[in-house]
Amino acid sequence: MTPEQLRAAAQARVLNALERIERAQGELASACADLSSLVGGIPVWRATSKLHDRVKALWHRVENFRRLGRFQLDSVNVEALERREATSQQ
Repeated sequence: MTPEQLRAAAQARVLNALERIERAQGELASACADLSSLVGGIPVWRATSKLHDRVKALWHRVENFRRLGRFQLDSVNVEALERREATSQQ
């Protein structure tokens, strides 16, 4: 595989991770909405809200990691991509 293909595959992994983190953040926001309507739910709403904020901060950390671009696929994933590429060319 070319360096460009490997770079694209690594970028795709980071973008996929960002999407998953964003979905988790959305689910936590929905959970906060559900909990906020419950009498006696403030303690668990507060804990869920804090977790939401931490996940949001994590998303920004991973996005910064993506923008800096100092990453690449590990050797196991490079080998797997090369095997898949070789199989598809047969």
